[in-house]
Amino acid sequence: MRHSLSLRNQCGVVLLLLLCGGCEIGQQSDGLMSPEDLANRVGEAWSLHDPDIVDDVFADEGTYEDVAMQASMRGKSEIKKFMEETIAGFPDFHVEQVRSISSDNMIASEWIMSGTHTGDFPGLEATGKPFSVRGASIAIVRDGRIVQWTDYYDRHDLMSQLGVFGDSSPDQESAEE
Repeated sequence: MRHSLSLRNQCGVVLLLLLCGGCEIGQQSDGLMSPEDLANRVGEAWSLHDPDIVDDVFADEGTYEDVAMQASMRGKSEIKKFMEETIAGFPDFHVEQVRSISSDNMIASEWIMSGTHTGDFPGLEATGKPFSVRGASIAIVRDGRIVQWTDYYDRHDLMSQLGVFGDSSPDQESAEE
């Protein structure tokens, strides 16, 4: 079956392209990614296990801070190394974006990260246990690139689910009461 656009719809498409200035989806009219698109791309980098996405979204001297793990990285190579180490420890690592809001130069994003700890992570041998933890990120954007990204989540919750601090599952807690 062949689909065709009516003349009215064709005019609408042409008008959209003219207004957008030929920009691609995910880009603003100035050719830069919007802050919300940058946030989505960071989530994709984690979920697709593709640290090279960092090159597209971070400024050359951008920073990435994982507050819970007390880790701070500066520059694309350090950020990519951190991602590679995390993915090695959690080969099925995934980030689900719950919601995000943004302005011209800031991003606030809520997400759920999950995975199974089947590989070694620096300072933590594999436990074989799955986890799912909610978190949030705040980022600052300049000239269409992330200059600062900070993740916040409950480290104790993560470590408990991995069995490092004991079992914190609801079933275990109710059995102890």
